[in-house]
Amino acid sequence: MVTDRRPCLQVDTVALNIPDYPTIITQPRSLSTIKANLAGNPRYSPELFERDMMLIADNARRYNGPDSAVGVAATKLEQQWRAFEGADGGGKKRKDEAAGGGATKKQKH
Repeated sequence: MVTDRRPCLQVDTVALNIPDYPTIITQPRSLSTIKANLAGNPRYSPELFERDMMLIADNARRYNGPDSAVGVAATKLEQQWRAFEGADGGGKKRKDEAAGGGATKKQKH
């Protein structure tokens, strides 16, 4: 179980001194954004929820690198989501995976 939830929190680019974050991560997402959508958006579907959860993990790996502590935590989050999804009877693949594609990720240089 992922116990370090920092990769899922809203990113404060000023406090963290990472001014390049908005240029690398063009679709930021956080658990607080998901929570707001769940509470106040009647059109927020299970598919959008899943997309946002995966976007959190993708963004964390894209910005920090897949082998960083944040990237590893993001991968664990995604693995736990996939295990939950499969245990729940969903077991469906992400649409891009099902179509034979993969998410393309920018690498931080």
